[in-house]
Amino acid sequence: MSLTVGIVIRDGHQVLLTEREDFEVWCIPGGQIEPGESACEAAVRETKEETGLDTRIDRLVGLYTRPEWPYGTHSVVVTAHVVGG
Repeated sequence: MSLTVGIVIRDGHQVLLTEREDFEVWCIPGGQIEPGESACEAAVRETKEETGLDTRIDRLVGLYTRPEWPYGTHSVVVTAHVVGG
């Protein structure tokens, strides 16, 4: 079972998307939550790694489960705003 985080960063009616390198799709920034790391810490780290932006978490959007994926996945999705970078 894996635990991931996704981050929705809005600017007005626009949402920041990143293009994945492993296959050609656009998606919100995100990735694995590391052992000992909170979902919020992972969200800030993943956004910095993938976009170079510093963010502050605003709120929880939801928790999503995909048990049919290999090994199953639980995803925490949050919203954030840019504070630098």
